[in-house]
Amino acid sequence: MSGSLAGAAQSAKRGGHALVLGGSVAGMCAAQALAGFFERVTVVDRDLLPTDGTNRRAVPQGTQLHLLLARGAVDMDLLFPGLLADLRSCGVPVLSDFSTMHLDVAGHVQRRDASVGQPLYLPTRPFLESRLRSRMADNVSIRQETEVLGLVGDSGRVTGARVRSRGEAADLAADLVVDATGRSGRCVAWLRELAVPGPSEEHLDVDIVYSAGTVRMPIPPGVDQAFLLAATPQRPWGLGILRQEDDRWMVNAYGYAGHHPGGDQDSLMALAETVTPTYWYRALQTAQWCGPVVTMHYPRTVRRRYDRHGSLPEGLLVMGDALCSFNPIYAQGMTVAAIEALRLRRCLGDSLADVGRRFHAATRRELDTVWRLGLGDLRYPGVSGSRPSYLGPLNRYVEAVQAAGARDPRVTRTFWRVTGLLDPPQHLFHPRVITAAARHGLRVRPAQPTAAP
Repeated sequence: MSGSLAGAAQSAKRGGHALVLGGSVAGMCAAQALAGFFERVTVVDRDLLPTDGTNRRAVPQGTQLHLLLARGAVDMDLLFPGLLADLRSCGVPVLSDFSTMHLDVAGHVQRRDASVGQPLYLPTRPFLESRLRSRMADNVSIRQETEVLGLVGDSGRVTGARVRSRGEAADLAADLVVDATGRSGRCVAWLRELAVPGPSEEHLDVDIVYSAGTVRMPIPPGVDQAFLLAATPQRPWGLGILRQEDDRWMVNAYGYAGHHPGGDQDSLMALAETVTPTYWYRALQTAQWCGPVVTMHYPRTVRRRYDRHGSLPEGLLVMGDALCSFNPIYAQGMTVAAIEALRLRRCLGDSLADVGRRFHAATRRELDTVWRLGLGDLRYPGVSGSRPSYLGPLNRYVEAVQAAGARDPRVTRTFWRVTGLLDPPQHLFHPRVITAAARHGLRVRPAQPTAAP
């Protein structure tokens, strides 16, 4: 590094040590953002992080289907320069349009001649985590097999965290602590130990079960890389088959309350026979299963309103699923983690003072957007939560947009740029989209739900 660049980097430092609790995707994104503003950044994780591409126990959803939404790909490449080229060179499939994708939403197969304008990447979760770790800044270190016991400090300021490694407890001092420990929300209990009340919460009880298995099989005709059948209110279960690195495919079924898929190969094959085109099912019949089917239960989505928390101690902020956990079927979590990390970097560029409050305020609007997109889950029988008055008409309009996407590739592009978090939801109300939705309308659907076979 040249002298002038080194001096510029040094002048940007806001503190001596930052501590990230959790080595998840959110934790690594946070650490990368912090690295430019602290002399040292330490990531603490209770797992022994694998180097062989296997999933780690602290991330049960790592066995399920993952994809990096368009916005997430852009923002992660900003945090970890060269990441996307790295993923491509390692054989991670890339979806730049729908020509190699069978996509069925609300009972409408979307146009294959549509483009999203920014590619989607299809890595497995363990592989993506390994590539992120390989690109961490030099001043970031990871303490593995280390459990977080609580926060150090008082109700006015957090000054570090108490951890335990190999049976011995110790305090790690830090100028800033970032909680990225996931959806369990342990920070709420840690705050109470400091006589600080927890944040208010919003949640949806979705009661989803996922079943996933990995296979090797021939590429179906048409060079397809993905089959996605989204749930509908009348059929509250869906199926995804996505190509991933190392010429493997993941077969992933999911179902809402009372419509849970089975947890074995025969159950997944029965679903596939029911809903996939013949050429997809024939390819699956020749598949070699790489291991057992793994199931995961996801009971609820939760948003913890730290942005409304009037007494959050200085020196602490919360990111990732610990702040807001989304239904994994929408693949929003990793993308939101990258968005939050860039917001954190911007806040630190201004000052370290009051950074927790400023960070939570800065991320409020985008979390509002993603949370409201997830309220569509209230369409499904058995899902409960606070239901805004506008939701019914909005859901009917969105279904009309999805119906129009089966005929108009421009509508497909708009819809997937919004759900890929590239564009704001207001783009769904462009006059061209409204006209297409009104023209193509909605078909009457069966009133009774259809159970999974």
